[in-house]
Amino acid sequence: MPQTPRKHVELDAYTHTQICTLKHTGLTYKQLQLHFPNIPFDTLKSTVQRAKNRVKNETSPRSGRPKNITDMDKAVLFAEIDRNPRLKIVDLIAKLEVECCAKTLMNCLRECSMRKWRALRVRNYTPEQWRRIFWSDESIIERERGACPEWTFTRPRYQIEKQDIQTYPYKGIKKMFWAAFSGMRRRFGLIPLSRDPDAARTGITQWVILKLYQQMLPTLMDGVEGAIFMQDNAPTYTAYVVRDWLAEQSFELMIWHPKSPDLNPIENLWAILKAKLYGEHKELYHMPDNEAIRDQMIIWAQEAWSSIDLSILDNLAVTMPHRVEQIIKYEGWYTSY
Repeated sequence: MPQTPRKHVELDAYTHTQICTLKHTGLTYKQLQLHFPNIPFDTLKSTVQRAKNRVKNETSPRSGRPKNITDMDKAVLFAEIDRNPRLKIVDLIAKLEVECCAKTLMNCLRECSMRKWRALRVRNYTPEQWRRIFWSDESIIERERGACPEWTFTRPRYQIEKQDIQTYPYKGIKKMFWAAFSGMRRRFGLIPLSRDPDAARTGITQWVILKLYQQMLPTLMDGVEGAIFMQDNAPTYTAYVVRDWLAEQSFELMIWHPKSPDLNPIENLWAILKAKLYGEHKELYHMPDNEAIRDQMIIWAQEAWSSIDLSILDNLAVTMPHRVEQIIKYEGWYTSY
């Protein structure tokens, strides 16, 4: 088994002096090792043996060819990279005006903790392409959660005293739904998702999503030329079985960077849906938590989804260029959307 190379330790003049002084008092190298446990044995020995060749106990200049890239060259290098991060290695060598190969420059960059990364590619969609994107997502509807806040003339400091407060249960009945829509005024009905009984935690798995896609997507995107499908980046959606099936169907997927802000306009539809659900069925606030009420809530939620005006779908797709512009303008911070 090959030995692990020793790490080089650069000593200063003060340490050199200490080592040599202790050695001259009669200490052995093993005894020196006890005084300097962090310095390799070979380094201690060579420090004493080369003491007469040093000037003022400072480390002698290393022998060999001087470095091609000096500190001044590095300053020029960093300035050029800062000015244009996409410069190629050959262009950087030309900017430096020094004789070095690409490998030497790459090693220099690596020593400075710099490397090249693949640039993110973001497609510049036209307004018509934004309308052809089918936006999909899942959301949980929980009883009394997501309802519009109520307003009162009672000041906050007196609301508890007058019992003028809006209450909701700590945990109410809930159901997870999946939906999709496009700016071409096409949408698929609100689909309740069932848990996977074979999963360890009996939650929503990639097999549930695969079955959903197999049943819904061919009908949803049928006849739409140039259709683009957008889905969540959660592991259940990006699993190999789901990804392979989408590739077999030749569905074009929208590139959705994992660290991008949530620009999915279907989030607006979820808010509209919940407002309509609680606005039309205020009795949900007082109903008990049982399976019968859960089933009734699913029916009412699907009816509320179907009653959303189709013009809203088109309007949401039209706003996408403005959403992207604001994200760029505010550098990923809060926008009006």
